[in-house]
Amino acid sequence: MIPLYAALAMNTAALGLVRTGLDWSEMLIAAGNVVDKRSRMINSALRSPMTADYRELGKMVPEKVAAFGDAAEILVGAWAKWQKALTTQARHLASGDALDCANTGSDYRLIDAFTRAFEAPGEALMPLHRAATDNARRLGRAARRSSEERA
Repeated sequence: MIPLYAALAMNTAALGLVRTGLDWSEMLIAAGNVVDKRSRMINSALRSPMTADYRELGKMVPEKVAAFGDAAEILVGAWAKWQKALTTQARHLASGDALDCANTGSDYRLIDAFTRAFEAPGEALMPLHRAATDNARRLGRAARRSSEERA
């Protein structure tokens, strides 16, 4: 039963890493679009300060600080869970219970602790991904409205 559990846990962790890679790619594309649109806004603001979109420009730093703060909080929480799992495993091994062949809970805990380390990057990426893709959507809608008004 343990080999099956380990295989399923590792497969789930691998699929999680694939999802993280896809989210990372989507975030980079969205971030590139946001940088392009905001660079144009900054250029426009420098050329004509009276007509600049200061509300949008004022969101740039607070959004990033909030997203990175959330990501750091998630990473610290994941690290604490991982450390707790490893500490529990170490205590179990030190107690001598792990030598009991009938006690397989130790093996499951070790597998869970190992695969938990793969979850943290994806969880920490979520706030950054959300901020970048939300900004790209919002700026895309604003650009469409602006072009419709000019037409």
